[in-house]
Amino acid sequence: MTITITAPLTTPANIVATPQAGGSLAASTRYYYRILAQNSTSVYYMPAWLLRSAWSPEQYFDTDATKKQAAITWDAVAGATGYVIIMSTVPGDYTGSKRLGAVNTQVTTTTNSYTVTAAPSRNEYTWPMLSPTSFPMPGGIARVGSRINVYFDGTVTLKDIYDAIVAAGYSTHVFWDGINFVLNGSIYITGSTAGSLTAKGVNIILLGTIYNTNPNCIITLGEPIGSSYRYPTTLTFLYLASVAGSAWGANLALYGVRVSGKGPYLSAAFVLGDIRFAPNGTIFKDVVLLDGAIFDSSWVDLNRISTALILITSDTQVTWDMNIIYGGPGVYPNSNAYGKHYRMSFVSTGPSDLMCKSHVSTTYHLSMYDIYCPFRQNNLPVIDWTKYASDTIWPTVYLYHTCLLRVADQNGNAVSGALVTLRDSGGATEKTTITNTDGYFLDETIAITAATATTITDSSKSWTVDAHRGKEIIITSGVNAGLRCVVKSNTATQLTLMDTLVTACSAGDRAGFPFYTLRCTIDHDPATGGGVGPGYQIITDKNPHTLTITKAGYQDYQEILSINRKMDLEVALGPVPPPVYVNVPSGEVAISLSAPESLEVSLEAGEIILELSEDR
Repeated sequence: MTITITAPLTTPANIVATPQAGGSLAASTRYYYRILAQNSTSVYYMPAWLLRSAWSPEQYFDTDATKKQAAITWDAVAGATGYVIIMSTVPGDYTGSKRLGAVNTQVTTTTNSYTVTAAPSRNEYTWPMLSPTSFPMPGGIARVGSRINVYFDGTVTLKDIYDAIVAAGYSTHVFWDGINFVLNGSIYITGSTAGSLTAKGVNIILLGTIYNTNPNCIITLGEPIGSSYRYPTTLTFLYLASVAGSAWGANLALYGVRVSGKGPYLSAAFVLGDIRFAPNGTIFKDVVLLDGAIFDSSWVDLNRISTALILITSDTQVTWDMNIIYGGPGVYPNSNAYGKHYRMSFVSTGPSDLMCKSHVSTTYHLSMYDIYCPFRQNNLPVIDWTKYASDTIWPTVYLYHTCLLRVADQNGNAVSGALVTLRDSGGATEKTTITNTDGYFLDETIAITAATATTITDSSKSWTVDAHRGKEIIITSGVNAGLRCVVKSNTATQLTLMDTLVTACSAGDRAGFPFYTLRCTIDHDPATGGGVGPGYQIITDKNPHTLTITKAGYQDYQEILSINRKMDLEVALGPVPPPVYVNVPSGEVAISLSAPESLEVSLEAGEIILELSEDR
């Protein structure tokens, strides 16, 4: 195990300001300023390797009627590629838009001099710019502008990292109490040495990011769905933006983790307002994303997401377990076929759950499976059809819900070979098939011919590669009977699971894909001119559905269903009662029967009069 701490840059020194004629600063005014050095030319994108110095001690200069600008110089800082100057007319108060010069995405200057000609007008994306009263530092961390980087190889813990930082003399940059870990800096991993960092049941708060390009180093937070996410974990970024095209988060496994800009400690929403991620070539495993951020998912697979806004730009995007937790828009499909979105939950109370413009020249569609909208009427999302777009092309939104049905007898034993038919409100058949050996009504059965802890193989299949990404499967027999898994990827004959099974399935076990019933379609109403909510959309409801089950030797079964959410059903079929035989002698005989399926009467002599109750 090796942990290396990269020190912050040294603070700019020997600072001199010389007032000069010209400029547009206020006359006869004292201006206060501070300077820091950093090894990046951006203040907008904050890469993991960013190092900063502490802010210099506060300096000032005075203007008069003619000298309304000042030339500032300082000693160059070794390793610095840029400098940031913040300025104020109030000593000690630099909150708000106080950075000088350049543009919003660039530092003030790349040289160790700068002439101040006008009042500051640029946003400074820096934690110390925030009010210490309104936004106190978590864990009592000092309000310092400097940042450190932590590098490790081998297997480490958060406690190991904390101890190494303190031993290096940077106790002001880290906090750890066994539950909360706060770092003013980044975890920055390179190279190829094997290593790992595992944490669960903790709050990790970074004024930086996690950057890992080491293919042999795995960072795992939380526990997978197989463990019911029982150790809640949060990953909070208080001051962060990532460089576009970087390999942010490679080998970062987040299981049920909430990643956000808001954790158990206060932070400012505007610090996170313009954060963009574009991970290049990265495959995420069980990822949740930053609340309130725009996520450019062009190169990644997204799984188990918790975010207030997602910009989906991939043609084949698949998402799983999306949890829209704040008000405002939810999913924003932006290009081509959009992929599919499984098991989404909209728990926001904002005016729009779903932004739905295509940005393309032909209509494409959005498929959403098992969505849940607890604050919406009839479990439907509210759609903003015009958000962030100007064209007139809208997709059709298709809403599906799982209809997982097991058919059994009255003793709970599986009934295989039962014919199950599911029809929509118009009488169209959505699915008709027979139950498998374990009594399940499935969209497709899987006969397992080989398996590992992470794969299931059916050698008889010829699936399209990755056609089942994101889908649920249910294992219906063997040691894992009843267990649901999620497909991470698939080949022609093999499914790779998102989570590792404790015990692998065995050859001869059975599984299958549950059937997704079309609940409704939602289209834009062009007559309304666009907008948000029910008045601007056309809903074609497929409810109520009719479920029919038949099998020789059992009574026929029929049920009318309103499928407005995910359905897990079990139906017990009753046996067909045996026929009743009655021999009637001569004379008049009254017979009372309790609704037999059939009645046979043998006549010896006389007349038979049958009076049947209205239900026979």
